[in-house]
Amino acid sequence: MRVSIFLIGAALFSINGAHAAAGSSKVLDSLMVFHPGWITRSVTTHDPSGHNGDGHGNGVRDERGYRVLFDGRGEGRILRLWMTANLEKEVPVDYQELWIVIDGQTAFRGKPLDFFEGRGPFKSPLVMGWDQSSGAFLSYAPFAYAHEAKILFKGNPHYYQVTYREGAGASAGPSAAELASFLTEKWAAKLSANMVAATVTPERPLTLATGPATITSVALKLNLAKLKDFRIKVGQQPSVPAAFFFGYGFSSGSGELSFQNALFSVEREQGLVASRLPVPLAAGESLILEAVGINETAVSTAVAVKSARPGVRLTTQFRDQTGPGTETTMPFFESKGPTQFVSLIEEITDGPPANRNYLEGDEMIRLDGMKYPLQLGTGTEDYFNGGWYFMGPHANPLTGMPRFLVLDPEDGWSHARFEHSLYRHHVLDPIVARKGMRFGFEAGDIGAYQPIRYRTLALAYEFSRLELLTTVTVPSRGGNEVNSAVDAEHSQKPFAFNVQRFGRNQTAELRLACPAKANAVLLVRTYDGGVANQHGRFSIRTAQGSRSVGELYDSFSNTQRRFAQDSLWVELKPGECHQ
Repeated sequence: MRVSIFLIGAALFSINGAHAAAGSSKVLDSLMVFHPGWITRSVTTHDPSGHNGDGHGNGVRDERGYRVLFDGRGEGRILRLWMTANLEKEVPVDYQELWIVIDGQTAFRGKPLDFFEGRGPFKSPLVMGWDQSSGAFLSYAPFAYAHEAKILFKGNPHYYQVTYREGAGASAGPSAAELASFLTEKWAAKLSANMVAATVTPERPLTLATGPATITSVALKLNLAKLKDFRIKVGQQPSVPAAFFFGYGFSSGSGELSFQNALFSVEREQGLVASRLPVPLAAGESLILEAVGINETAVSTAVAVKSARPGVRLTTQFRDQTGPGTETTMPFFESKGPTQFVSLIEEITDGPPANRNYLEGDEMIRLDGMKYPLQLGTGTEDYFNGGWYFMGPHANPLTGMPRFLVLDPEDGWSHARFEHSLYRHHVLDPIVARKGMRFGFEAGDIGAYQPIRYRTLALAYEFSRLELLTTVTVPSRGGNEVNSAVDAEHSQKPFAFNVQRFGRNQTAELRLACPAKANAVLLVRTYDGGVANQHGRFSIRTAQGSRSVGELYDSFSNTQRRFAQDSLWVELKPGECHQ
């Protein structure tokens, strides 16, 4: 085991400090409050060798005739459960029983299809069946736990993903009823009532709002065929295509849906696009609508604002890139400081005829400078909560494919080309990083797929309230050397790292001095992931005494790529840190 310790100093927000203003959403307001203790990660059925042979059997233990799909220890919250299998051949035989146990109590036990199709304790859109989720089964039903949570499965689950967060304060959040209300709210219905007419030219952009303020909603009415000629600029950041800012992608005029989801609304007949993703603006910053390459255009706008939120900004990162042709991941989002990732809007075009293997590309999300991705997916359509390359255009509150265009569909798509517009909103499962994030995606099964074009807009909140004071790396002493690549990109080469093994009742002590103004520690553990069911409890011992500060547990194993990492955030009490 190797431990890296990052000593942090600054005033920190806590989840209990988030209060929604009148008329706003508690769920959306919480996104603008930094939650440093949340470690968001996923357990998935990715191929442990770095190839594309995804499947359920690697590192999964059996318990009393059930497969343990997830086992979390300490405080946490299950945020998302996604599954899929062949609907006609595998699901009827292999989906026998789903059993969810929270802190020793059964939360659900029964047929998996009853759970996902709304015949259990939850209804749509917290749970979705095959048709609604476009080729998969999906749950956003929240399960908060104080000590332990398990998801057990009788039969063969085939492919699955469990997204969860752990750490101090991780169990907090809205109830199932509150989430269902948020996801079904008809928030866009009244936006067109207070539109103001304006004109925009390339020489005269339109200022929609100026800080200090927080924009709670913005709507734009125009000929949607012209939306591709507009851009949105947030503060001093580069402007981004308005079609992506409103959660859609470039319009082609066919194969498209009108829709409303948790963040965006597109009404094609009315020519109306809207967003309710909060946009905090500091003093002197503005939200600006720009016209590019067109003459004077008439538009109508409506903007709602509330008081400013200091210390946070909405980051907009637009990228237009082609498949790199090498076995790697393309960056869709990168940050260097405290971050909460919120949304990805993606458009995929220009692939080869009659081939959609680009949808095999996996996401790999690395947090806090770690080599190991705490979220490692099983396919692009899986990330967007579908399966089997989707069943067709669809729009759900948090994920969807509102546009799917087949060019030259004759002869059974034998020479067809495809265009996909996709979105996934991490509103219920924001990805939190304290020292930055790298969100990468493969092009195709191992990243080298060509030709293919990706246009993406990543949206995240970045915060300015953490200061890195010092970093201490404590290598293993008297341990064993392990040679391993990282459980991620196919082309990664093995390297050596040292681990120290501990028995059930053994302890290790790490001594270090730290600046008096440090008030938090980020502990990153590097360990041998080839060993299953590793469990460690952590305590701080000072002159004032000793106290427990958390635990780390991993029930899975990967004997092919044994390098593994996890992390723990520890808030210090006054006087616990000094030179």
